[in-house]
Amino acid sequence: MKNHLSSTKALNDLIVSSLLTKYELKSHEGQNYLKVKISHSKKYILEDYIEHHLISEFVQIQIDEPYFIIRPCLMLEYILKDWTNNGEVTAINPSDLHINTLLFWITLFAYKTEYSVVVETNLSIPLQKTLCYFFSRTIKDCEIINMDNRFHFKSFLELYLLSNSYRPYLETSELNEMLSSTEKRKLRKIIAKEKA
Repeated sequence: MKNHLSSTKALNDLIVSSLLTKYELKSHEGQNYLKVKISHSKKYILEDYIEHHLISEFVQIQIDEPYFIIRPCLMLEYILKDWTNNGEVTAINPSDLHINTLLFWITLFAYKTEYSVVVETNLSIPLQKTLCYFFSRTIKDCEIINMDNRFHFKSFLELYLLSNSYRPYLETSELNEMLSSTEKRKLRKIIAKEKA
């Protein structure tokens, strides 16, 4: 029973994370599925997640293409009904925005730019602001800003430290790679202080 609950939660988190980024809602023979943009360099994280949570029957990673598919299933239909209208997100259900969900979303879809860490999104500007509000209520030590269909994160070190408590090592390592050189120096000081 525990495995089933873990798989259900994992699939829910993946669907919600996908709706917060760049996706396309497609239909085949009357059944909806999501086509979600993902960097090739992040696919190993998704593969590990799928394998660990036993959800391979619901997710298909495209080997040579920069996307993956969430196949038709009851959970996808339920979340689409709750969140979308005509394939576009029109409402965000805050009960789906847990710390684990948000950290997984960032791990899977964020990338480092010269000045910050960003996640691209299809959300409308009002929904981007709504997500920023709920994000700041769930994860208090990291500021999120919406700008130009992207979310930018300030105090990314705090996200990394939080990830150590909530996410698997593989995902935490990915967040570590996105730390700026200044944040990495701060992290070394924190670790040195803990060892002293």
